[in-house]
Amino acid sequence: MFCAQRCGDLALADDLTSAVFLEAWRKRRSVELTAGSALPWLLGTANNVVRNANRSLRRHSRALARLPRLDIEADFSEAATDRLDAQREFAAAQRAIESLPAGEREVATLVLWGGASYADAARALAVPIGTVRSRVSRARTALERSLGGGEAGE
Repeated sequence: MFCAQRCGDLALADDLTSAVFLEAWRKRRSVELTAGSALPWLLGTANNVVRNANRSLRRHSRALARLPRLDIEADFSEAATDRLDAQREFAAAQRAIESLPAGEREVATLVLWGGASYADAARALAVPIGTVRSRVSRARTALERSLGGGEAGE
């Protein structure tokens, strides 16, 4: 769910989640667990995988923009419509998250969407737990305002 919330694309999120666990398997002997939990390391790795994927997508989009456009009409079915609705909801939430300053965006993704504890988020981001608490508070306020008063993180 973390990758889906960060990238806003369910299909891409499946691939990114696979990449995170492939990396975890590859480094299984060298990763040091924090307080007996791999969660901070996994969240940090997922954050990096999503960041790299977004960078690649931006490059790909710029390359495609240089190509001539083809007019293709899409055939929409019920399943495709449902998937598009889900994509729109993710996009709205992603836009709200992206409008936050970088520090608040990271803790909102980890804590509000990812379900990480404040302590795990602090370890993953290498910041004090008090910093995480204040950033979460500011992020909640901004997201509630941005999303029309709905509960942030839902």
